[in-house]
Amino acid sequence: MVISVTELQKKWVSLRERYVRLKKISKLPSGSAALKTKAANQEFIQRMDFLRDVIIDRSRKTIGNCVSSLPVINVIEQQITEDYSEEIDFDITHSPSEFRCVSQEEANSEEFLIETESPQASTSIAPDEHFQTYKNVQKRNRTKTEGSTSSATDEAILSYLSEKQKRDKNKVITMDEDQHFLMSLVSFMKDIPAEEKLQCRMKIMNAILEHTKKR
Repeated sequence: MVISVTELQKKWVSLRERYVRLKKISKLPSGSAALKTKAANQEFIQRMDFLRDVIIDRSRKTIGNCVSSLPVINVIEQQITEDYSEEIDFDITHSPSEFRCVSQEEANSEEFLIETESPQASTSIAPDEHFQTYKNVQKRNRTKTEGSTSSATDEAILSYLSEKQKRDKNKVITMDEDQHFLMSLVSFMKDIPAEEKLQCRMKIMNAILEHTKKR
């Protein structure tokens, strides 16, 4: 079965978005995520967990030295914002007191990590609002031009598939007279009963072997 580059791209984006969504759900409190109880989702996250370092690395580059004191879930939310550019509006309002700039040393300190991951630092935004926000992002992303990618990995895969498709189209299949003759025998072979095909093949091979030895 031949799958077009566009279809592969859509499938890859769908898998990546599902991974980000399930990963975000797994960060919520245990009573807030019903999907956490499904073994299939846990298995999917484990299979796609090779994307984790890519998502976190891109999020850190975007955040820089000015980080939020919100929970770790906002790191994933920041990654989604980067994926869909400045035109996306999450409609989520945080008061200025919830954000502060820190030095690189403080950001890497154990006290800061404990502070940012503590439940007391979380806002009153309900999980349903996060899901609705992500759903809106997905809808807006569908209006973008087909073929666009949001990561270097996607671009590399699509570039390879595109080049391969071009090579396959430009590839000229040439057949000599022997190949044409053998291909013409296919229709006759199909008319031979199954129990006699092996015997017929052996006769053909013996005939070829006999004429080959005469050289």
